[in-house]
Amino acid sequence: MQNSTAIKWNSGILFLSTLVFFILFTAASPAPESYVLLNSVPLSGKSITSDQLRNVYVITKSNMVERYDSSGNLTGRLSENRYGKIESVDATSPFNLLFFFKDNNTVLTGDVKMNVKNLYKLSTIGISSAKAACLSYDNYIWVFDAADNKLKKINNNYEVTYTSEDITVYVGQNIKPDFLIERDGFIFLNDPDLGILVFDRYGTYYNSFPLVGLHSFQVIKNMILFREDNYIKIFNYSTRQTQSLPLPVNVGVKEVRLERGRLYILTDTELKIYTES
Repeated sequence: MQNSTAIKWNSGILFLSTLVFFILFTAASPAPESYVLLNSVPLSGKSITSDQLRNVYVITKSNMVERYDSSGNLTGRLSENRYGKIESVDATSPFNLLFFFKDNNTVLTGDVKMNVKNLYKLSTIGISSAKAACLSYDNYIWVFDAADNKLKKINNNYEVTYTSEDITVYVGQNIKPDFLIERDGFIFLNDPDLGILVFDRYGTYYNSFPLVGLHSFQVIKNMILFREDNYIKIFNYSTRQTQSLPLPVNVGVKEVRLERGRLYILTDTELKIYTES
């Protein structure tokens, strides 16, 4: 663990930080004006996600998923190479994890110990070209099937229980999504070229947001958080306004996550964990 380093944030973003911390942190105290580096974990990661228990999950370049707690201690690992490259992890529920293997059209679910619970070979249930997958609010699975441009919901009996309309009807062109997440009653489907398409929890098209160039993001309440250069951008999809929060790291930043009292930053060489001062 490195020595704690205070990171002073620009006082000009006081309103923004107050807004973010009011939502993200349970304490009712005023927003902090600084962050402290709690730990730096050397690793070679491709992407990260996090859960409500403040665990952070790293997809490593060696095709493993490693889980670290809010202090940076390694608490779990999934090493599964039979199904190819791990494309994404959904930790919406830390007790029902989802691991998506796009190249082999396969989804695994895991328990809180990161043991595999279920295997979904999607081609066996009529889904031939899944490009994105996530958990649903009821712990079933959503996938986007590029073969017919539809969202499909799968239950625990390996049955497709719902199929949306062809999404190209709404956007007027084929889409190439690379990220899918369900939060707060909505499904968010990301196409880096088109932006974010939003559906209700039944898969009915609702809205679109022209946030192009993204490959992952975080949804908290009515805000979409994503990294752009050395900033966390916060898009309020109720007001359509965007605010910026500067990061304490300005070299090699790949992805960021905010959870209660923690800021996680994945760089080219390490996972940095910051806490409130």
